[in-house]
Amino acid sequence: MPPPPTGLGALPRRAAPGRPYPWVAGAGCLRPEALPALRRDFPALPRPGYHPVGTFTPRGAFAALLAEIAAGALDAAMGENSASTSPPCRGW
Repeated sequence: MPPPPTGLGALPRRAAPGRPYPWVAGAGCLRPEALPALRRDFPALPRPGYHPVGTFTPRGAFAALLAEIAAGALDAAMGENSASTSPPCRGW
């Protein structure tokens, strides 16, 4: 089994900007070696916009990324950043 696609320790350790809403950029939180498989397995979506997971079938590395997020990995990493005010990223 390949390692999980994220390297969530790379999340910034600084306060999330508050304008126009709280947010954090996660540059570097995906392992570079995971990117080709994530690109390959990203779903072919019919148009830009909001696509809840229930509207397509995740597969491969992209499904593994969603499973890791749903299991709370992102929430835990965000919680370690005590300055973060961002809400949890689960619940689709």
